[in-house]
Amino acid sequence: MRRLSTILFAVALVSLILRQVLLSLAILYLSFILSWKDILLWLYSFKYGIPYPHVTGRGNIAHLDLGFLSKYSIVYEVVTARHTVEDLTAEDLWRITKFYMAGIPLSEDIAITHVALKDGQDYRYYIKIDVFTDDPARAESLSSTISSFKKVVENSGLGIEPVDYDRYLDSVLSHVGLGERGIARGLVIDASLAFLTAYLLISGGYIVLLFLLPLLPLDIATTVLRSIAGNHRHVVVAKPFYSLGKNLSMEYVVDEDIVYHNARSMYTFVSTTKSLLLACSLKRLPAYTKERLGKRAYSLYELGTALDKLSLLAKSKFLYEVLDKRLRRGENIYEAALRYTASNTEALSSILDAAGLVTGPARDGGWSLYTLF
Repeated sequence: MRRLSTILFAVALVSLILRQVLLSLAILYLSFILSWKDILLWLYSFKYGIPYPHVTGRGNIAHLDLGFLSKYSIVYEVVTARHTVEDLTAEDLWRITKFYMAGIPLSEDIAITHVALKDGQDYRYYIKIDVFTDDPARAESLSSTISSFKKVVENSGLGIEPVDYDRYLDSVLSHVGLGERGIARGLVIDASLAFLTAYLLISGGYIVLLFLLPLLPLDIATTVLRSIAGNHRHVVVAKPFYSLGKNLSMEYVVDEDIVYHNARSMYTFVSTTKSLLLACSLKRLPAYTKERLGKRAYSLYELGTALDKLSLLAKSKFLYEVLDKRLRRGENIYEAALRYTASNTEALSSILDAAGLVTGPARDGGWSLYTLF
């Protein structure tokens, strides 16, 4: 959807250069409709930064108020590892990985984030469990999953211990570099937009105003959201972050040799890099996701047939085959969010790309931090 909006925006600019004003306006409005949520988040972070969570404790479970949603989190630190990748065969790593993925307590409202931190010789690895709810009773169900989760982790060869959430957050944010952003910048932007709108109305610049019009309700919405965030302090990210853009591995069935090769490449990188923050958050998608992907494959087939495009037909066939194999093997489908920054991002990007994970700079104004909070 984001790519389509970008293409439409480029077409709107070309139409404007060719003096096709009405066509340009129509395409621009369509682009805004398709991407209004992304624009709203970007505009909010551009004006104010992002809300920093309020953290309160419930034993070793932390409650995070993020301003627009709440969640409960518990963090474990990996303190021992029975094996490294170099000690395992491809078959052993595949077996352990499948056992771990089948046993961790994922659902539509529970996510698990793996966070690797390295600074010189200091290396830490955290596993964070999040339950997205405002209901304390629902959060209590997190406690009932902990014992089974610990057993799964321990049987996978890892020893873990619960850590204080504030200690975890301090470790993570020391790698990120945060800056404060007050409300003044947002006030200046709001005043500038109001002045420009008034000037265009008085001077009769209605055509220019029509191009500006979609931004106005989004700007008002950011102001309302900022007031809802209340006394949350707002921060900006100092270091450049990278994120997952596309998962090409979804389009083929990954075998154990590929997993082993990718794991060894990542192990070598982590062992040799000076600085690293790598976070991968997983959430299991509902069963109807497979039906939705099936419909997408059929849509690609119809479009490929209508346009006589072999590439679309091949992609449709590929997606059908992958879904069929996943259904026959009883595999789940996951939503993954990947965020990282490292002393050698080019090398890490290359390793991830080889694994079918296409990454690039995270241009989301700092919302990437919510993978870590």
